[in-house]
Amino acid sequence: MNIKQLPNMSTRRTKMFHLLKNLFFITLMAFSYQSMAANKTIQVIDKGQDGNSRYYTAACPDGTNGSVVVYFQETGNTEVSPQMLELTGPVGTGTSPKPQVIKVCAAVGSDKEQCKGGSWSVQDAAKASCK
Repeated sequence: MNIKQLPNMSTRRTKMFHLLKNLFFITLMAFSYQSMAANKTIQVIDKGQDGNSRYYTAACPDGTNGSVVVYFQETGNTEVSPQMLELTGPVGTGTSPKPQVIKVCAAVGSDKEQCKGGSWSVQDAAKASCK
């Protein structure tokens, strides 16, 4: 091998190293951006029941909080769980009937409330309260 060829090979390796390094960082940034975008979910927190209403707080991706209230018909149960409210519609089968949801309301903005019938899910109402 000739001594004059060694710096040339070294330069190629250095260029290849920098190219691979840059590709790695670009790939890393792309995956980071995707995970940040996927992390913009709304967390719904059950705050409990008061009479024929169940209250939720929506933790919005921008750091604000929204609120959701589910109004349901009187049942023989003293406590209606959030899982029972997700099963909206007519009375179910079995010994503990699911409640009939009358309406679901979301606080939209600082002074507006938007309500829909029992077909609106708690998650969809939370999304509306975060807009």
